[in-house]
Amino acid sequence: MTEAQPDLNQYLQEKELGANLLIYRYSPMDIIRPGGTVTLLSPEWRRLTAPVARYQLYEMTGQLYADKVDLVDLQTTIDRLFAGEDLPFVTDTDPDLPATAELIRGASQQGLRVIGTHQTGVGRWDVDDDETRLVKGLTVGGSLDIMTSSDGMYQEIVNQEQAVVATSNGEVKPDEHPYMWTTEFFEIVDATGESLLNQVPLSALGAVLFALQRGLSAATVKRLLLWPRLSREDLAGAQLVLGSNGCSKACLIESVDDLQRVANLPAGEESPENATFLQFVAEDGRVPLSWPINLADGGDLLHQVAHGMSVDVDQQGRQLSTILSQLADSLGVQIRRYDRQLTDICDIKHFKVAADGHQIEDLQANSRKYKEYHRVETVFDVLNPTTEHLLGYDLTFNELVTFLSRLAQGDN
Repeated sequence: MTEAQPDLNQYLQEKELGANLLIYRYSPMDIIRPGGTVTLLSPEWRRLTAPVARYQLYEMTGQLYADKVDLVDLQTTIDRLFAGEDLPFVTDTDPDLPATAELIRGASQQGLRVIGTHQTGVGRWDVDDDETRLVKGLTVGGSLDIMTSSDGMYQEIVNQEQAVVATSNGEVKPDEHPYMWTTEFFEIVDATGESLLNQVPLSALGAVLFALQRGLSAATVKRLLLWPRLSREDLAGAQLVLGSNGCSKACLIESVDDLQRVANLPAGEESPENATFLQFVAEDGRVPLSWPINLADGGDLLHQVAHGMSVDVDQQGRQLSTILSQLADSLGVQIRRYDRQLTDICDIKHFKVAADGHQIEDLQANSRKYKEYHRVETVFDVLNPTTEHLLGYDLTFNELVTFLSRLAQGDN
């Protein structure tokens, strides 16, 4: 480093960049093996005993250059920015688009087509406590209709018996809620034109296609990969939302370019159809606990959330786990599974750097000191079992599927 170059702290200040320290607690690891007791999707209960640090690097606008990375990757990101590279921003759920596109091509050889729409929230109703009214409206011969309340202050959803199912405060705009932001969803259609799955989010599309190509039925896939698994704690405080999204014109998806183009389609302007759905959100109404689930699946969804997956669906999950772990074995890699929970977020005030003024040796950070509840999540590492070299870490299940698919395609 020349004398004219700033040290790391000066550089971050000049570029108006900030960093966060995220403190997680991790469970002991489980090694995933074909036929093992612990699978990729089995409901494990583990104590979270090991503190682990992860980092974020962001612009003051809030956009992220690095999210939930280890210290090595944080240093690499800063080095690249310092060297003048123009790095893209990242999001919390950046999917592997090339691997997803390759899975789309494989699905097309089996007669499946993927259709994408851009959606934006146009309506939101909070489902009343008595969910039996909602279920009654979702049964065969039932109906759900939008009505204006008698005082004209808000909208109501009523069933065929005119019993109020859900209410909406007219002062709340749908797009003020994070889970109602404009986003992309996909439909999977078979060779006859029949819709197999809809409201598939981009982050789950690769895993869903992988499962379908391995022989799992569409009914099983949605129950296994798209519907939520809520803990007792989550469900006890959850709010159930009935929502409506305006949709763009449908777009046939065949490539990475198509996947990227969906986000720019004008939502709610070209399609007369709205996508109606149910979604679980946290008690404060702002944190999603599930993806939007097609309203037509509402009755079965509520039954599974309350009573758990059926034995046959659970068995199919074990079969899918075996397929993935066998794929990992064939690639010479190992999958390790952890549960983790975010316990604290700290603002990094200063980095202690080496004599070169750049290499991070230590840091000073202040806790934000507010205790917001974060859900326990399951993540996976992929590594070379001989050298212990990590190829990928903290992957969600959906990210794991596309990661292994990319390795299988010979793209490292």
